[in-house]
Amino acid sequence: MSTKESIFVSIACLDDPDIVLTVADIFARAQHPERVFVGVCLQIDPNDPSYQDLGNFENVRINTIHFEEA
Repeated sequence: MSTKESIFVSIACLDDPDIVLTVADIFARAQHPERVFVGVCLQIDPNDPSYQDLGNFENVRINTIHFEEA
């Protein structure tokens, strides 16, 4: 495997705080976590602080949509 190969994980999340643990587990189980990239479509109330730890992951991009618009 060359160092340029990577894995992209796309997750649609409708108001599930366990997404933080799910993303953490993805990186914890990866042999090369630096090659893993995660995109999360987060469908939540933007004022809910349950999801703030998602921003602590380096290779995670988050698109937040209000759950009523999802």
